Amino acid sequence: MILPEVDEIIVMKDGKISERGTMNELMNSQGAFAEFINEFMDENFGGNEIERTLSGNESEMVKSFAEKVRPILERSKSRTDSTFGRSTSIVSRKTQQKLDKKLSTSSSSNESEQLSIRGHRGSTSIHLSKEIHSMRKNQTEQKDKSKLIQEEVAQTGSVKFTVYGQYFRKIGLGVTIFIFIAAIAGNGFQMATYLWLTEWSNDALDPIRMVDESLRNFRLIIYATLGSFEIIFTISSSLILSLACIRAAKLLHNDMLQRIMFAPMSFFDTTPTGRILNRFTKDIDVADNSLAFNIRMTLMQFLRTIVSFAMISLEAPIILTALVPILFLYYIVQRLYIASSRQLKRIESITRSPIYHHFAETVNGISSIRAYNVQEKFITECDRRLDTNSSSYYCSRVAARWLSIR
Repeated sequence: MILPEVDEIIVMKDGKISERGTMNELMNSQGAFAEFINEFMDENFGGNEIERTLSGNESEMVKSFAEKVRPILERSKSRTDSTFGRSTSIVSRKTQQKLDKKLSTSSSSNESEQLSIRGHRGSTSIHLSKEIHSMRKNQTEQKDKSKLIQEEVAQTGSVKFTVYGQYFRKIGLGVTIFIFIAAIAGNGFQMATYLWLTEWSNDALDPIRMVDESLRNFRLIIYATLGSFEIIFTISSSLILSLACIRAAKLLHNDMLQRIMFAPMSFFDTTPTGRILNRFTKDIDVADNSLAFNIRMTLMQFLRTIVSFAMISLEAPIILTALVPILFLYYIVQRLYIASSRQLKRIESITRSPIYHHFAETVNGISSIRAYNVQEKFITECDRRLDTNSSSYYCSRVAARWLSIR
């Protein structure tokens, strides 16, 4: 916004000075500097819609800057419109000439020929409309390609299995198999402990077994052994899972850091800083802490559910018939919840990147912000981005509470 106030602007292109002078001189020359300003205004203020975009709350500097670049934007628009008009008139003129020639040679035609001419006129109009639509479509595509930084778009649909496969490959195939085997063994020993307690409790029905001290000691030793194995396998599964997830998070961080370090400069030109910071902060934090806990709880609850169903089927198999509609109801609920919660998490993630980007730019340009006394504007913008992110996070928490009361 200070370009109109500087004494001289030097433009570098391909390692050489291509232009130099004041802003008015460079804008009038319509060179590389003018094209750059055109792209900047098109990206940030909607191209030629400056009057509509700038409101009364905008600072005088922005209005002054917009007034400086309005001539080149208008000239660019007029050139585009004139080119578009000439091409359209050429197509229309050629088509009309062909039509007039055909009309002049068929002056004595009957009604059927007149209908044919009308049909030809209709096809000509359709052809012309297609040409206009095609040219407008090309202009729109060129406008989208001219934007240097594209908006971050949230993915839709379920997470692909290849993503899970890549993560478990970071954990290690052997480690993953051992974790599952240890978790299954721990729950198996837990089920065996329940069955052994059931058998032990039946000794109270027999007076001889109830006073048999050797049998009591034997059952106590077996019960302690089963409990010890359950503890060993459960702790081993949880501990190795936590260490493996930390190792996977470290490998993912190192791979991401290596790609960032060797990325070309064009990547940093088209990717905001906040988007990169978001990946290295919140996403890595999820991989370090939340992901290991969620995997462990999912595995434990799944195996405990299987153990509970097995115990129920042994004692009262008739109850399993009531589980079918319950499982169907839970399936419907989880389909509704997972689809909504997954997309809300994605929205919450992409709305967090602009916060980091705005904060980083504010810190880097704090001296200029204070010099031009626009602190309130930056504070308002920061609050707006925080509110946008908090609204998506609030919806995610509401969805979680909705699932809890089900």
